[in-house]
Amino acid sequence: MGMRLSFIFGALLLVPTVAQGHATQAADGVDWHARGDRALLETTVGYLLSTDPSHPRDSWRWVCHEALSESDSVAIPRYTLVDGGVLAIIYTLGDDAFINDASIYRSSDGCDWSPPSGLDGQLVGGIAAADSGEVLAVTSNVGADNGAYLSLDSGESFAPTGLSGDARILQGVGWAAGGRMLVGAADFATGDNALLISDDDGETWVERALPAGVEPEEPRILTTHPTDPDTLWMRMNGLGADRLLGTVDGGESWTELLALSPGAATADSDLLDGTLLPDGTLLVTQGDGSMHEVDGDSVTTRADGPRVRATTATQDGVLHVADPLVEPWLLGLSVNGGDVTPSLDLGDLDRLVCPAETRTAVVCEDPWQLVGRVFGVLEPEGVGEPTLPPQDDRETPCGGSAAWLPLLLPLGLVRRTPRVEGSTGSH
Repeated sequence: MGMRLSFIFGALLLVPTVAQGHATQAADGVDWHARGDRALLETTVGYLLSTDPSHPRDSWRWVCHEALSESDSVAIPRYTLVDGGVLAIIYTLGDDAFINDASIYRSSDGCDWSPPSGLDGQLVGGIAAADSGEVLAVTSNVGADNGAYLSLDSGESFAPTGLSGDARILQGVGWAAGGRMLVGAADFATGDNALLISDDDGETWVERALPAGVEPEEPRILTTHPTDPDTLWMRMNGLGADRLLGTVDGGESWTELLALSPGAATADSDLLDGTLLPDGTLLVTQGDGSMHEVDGDSVTTRADGPRVRATTATQDGVLHVADPLVEPWLLGLSVNGGDVTPSLDLGDLDRLVCPAETRTAVVCEDPWQLVGRVFGVLEPEGVGEPTLPPQDDRETPCGGSAAWLPLLLPLGLVRRTPRVEGSTGSH
């Protein structure tokens, strides 16, 4: 393991980090999504897509983040599968974006990307796809009104719902059983946060107050119950540490289940992911890789086991997404609470082959030369230093909505960004 780490970090030192900020990050797992026969695995250095129903090792294809944002962007896109495609949000409207006035994109194949209609000029803060196919998006414009937008065509177009003209920051978004829409609203000036609920396709909304923490927080839907719309869990994303809240009455009352203390590293105090297991236990992952089991009001920390970033319950068992610099694998399966059996590691990967004129084919060529060597997919011999595209001498984006990125998405810390939430069944 030590030799492997030395090779990876040594390779990273060979290439200027500003030129290919995403590709030169330490490789880390982020999240897992599945829809139909497709699966998508998010990492810090790109996303991986498999279209084989059983997702064997040789079916995974890598796509660079730079397909959606400039190579020196600090914002890592987040992805989710929708019927017939992939949606991505990039948390910026500035020069770092692929298209300056678009922060959300759609692709049917990962090769060509285009903004959906209805969200031009909006800073999209979160998206969630329902099992039935609808997609809910919320905006996080600073100094401007925000709202929730609904797509009935798998993210190709969006239309406003009854939630509009809201001065608060909207980021947490999800679906509960029965088609219930959930949105988290943050008022950083007052510290008053709320859960907004709609049971009529977004026409009307009711508001449930969230208990205040000791610092400003972003309310995020961690996960929901597959059959009971009134049971859900919220991740309160604090600047220093996170809290876990639960409700069994649709937000009329809340129980604080877990409150993390700031650790030596900021990421250690993050709640990353939540998975409701078939037996009713909620499995929560923390930024240091540890896992907590929540059973009612009781919380138990697992003393052993792998250090993971996210988990997902499937019909075969529990999938674990790991940090491959800590565990010798990226994806693994645990059956009936047993040990994790690795099913994917970095050396299994190959790049997505796209037509030569598509954006992904053009933009991902140079990052792949680096990532492929670091993963061990490309032989170091015969692979020269990547040809780096010319870089503009641009300052870090400031002003407008981009000035709030440290609050909305702490720069460079993808671990502080939760999954793009959907219903439990869509994870």
